[in-house]
Amino acid sequence: MEIPNDNSSFAEINDYISLLFYHRNQNLLETLLRNPFGEYSIKKLEEKGWKILIEGIQDFEGKVDFGNKIIRVSESLCPYKRDKAISHEILHAFYGKRFNDKNFGLEGLKNNIIVEWTGRRIRASPSLLATIWKTFSITPRIYDRASFLATQKLESSQLLFPSFNQTYNFTLMD
Repeated sequence: MEIPNDNSSFAEINDYISLLFYHRNQNLLETLLRNPFGEYSIKKLEEKGWKILIEGIQDFEGKVDFGNKIIRVSESLCPYKRDKAISHEILHAFYGKRFNDKNFGLEGLKNNIIVEWTGRRIRASPSLLATIWKTFSITPRIYDRASFLATQKLESSQLLFPSFNQTYNFTLMD
């Protein structure tokens, strides 16, 4: 099976990850099982001085500057892609070199898709998304059910329309 890329659908990525789990041939998956990412992970990054900057980068949707402890995300992204990129890059920051995808060989491609799969799952979790927004002062935006529920977890959520509770019943997992 061909290794999916960042633009693949979640279903394609999930199928590939399922094969990796079945064959148990990827160390990163073992790392995730032993040391899962959660709200404490986000707090640890904050305690270590990490920042997230939304700025005018051109060549990437997001990238990690380990030396300065900065996650940079392109300001040109729509809110969904912004949060997806943040979730992807925050994993690189938290797990460090174990989740390196700069090696563009086969191992780098596998690492990237595992990070992308995990990042999308983080982005689809209202509690993790709300914690990221709050911890790193990211402006909340509603674009699906997960983001809608995340705004409800914030102390000062943006104005919501009552119909969203009934009609915003989907979570983006492109």
